Amino acid sequence: MARVLVDLIVQRRIDHDYLHRRNGRIDLAIVLVTFPYYLIPGVTGSSAILLLARLARVVRLLFATAGLRRFAARLWKVAIIAAVVVVLASLGAYQAEHKTNPEFATVGDVLWWGIVTLTTVGYGDIVPTTTAGRLCGIAILFTGIAVLGVLAGSLASLFNLEPAAEQQEPSTASSATADRQGNGAR
Repeated sequence: MARVLVDLIVQRRIDHDYLHRRNGRIDLAIVLVTFPYYLIPGVTGSSAILLLARLARVVRLLFATAGLRRFAARLWKVAIIAAVVVVLASLGAYQAEHKTNPEFATVGDVLWWGIVTLTTVGYGDIVPTTTAGRLCGIAILFTGIAVLGVLAGSLASLFNLEPAAEQQEPSTASSATADRQGNGAR
């Protein structure tokens, strides 16, 4: 709490309009929400509201960097697409399997199957038997593999894990141009 309060005071001294901005209001709200809990005897720092306020502060600080904002934007788009595919393919599998396969008894069972399939875990507790159900499963599987690929690529981009560009020799076209210019100057 003291760190948050000190940070708020320092930010306010650096930028006098800090409390008029969204981040400043969030910090002020965290200080106000968590402050009374330290004054009440017997209340420990592990209360749920204090934990949520601290988590909100950490999330706000994490998303202050441009790289993490881009990372979150990419993952939100992928998460929305994956959710749509899971829901539609799961409902399609439910329509195809419900009458013939007792494992697909409820929509909840089918959504469980879709999420487990998306994560590429595939427990095998629910297995489609019809062709349409299996095609829906394949769509979810490919989406899960794509989500993992996007996640890995986004993390690599976030942490700059791409190999450094090595110094390349000038291309032959550049060398030929340089030779022609050099020969003309002689």
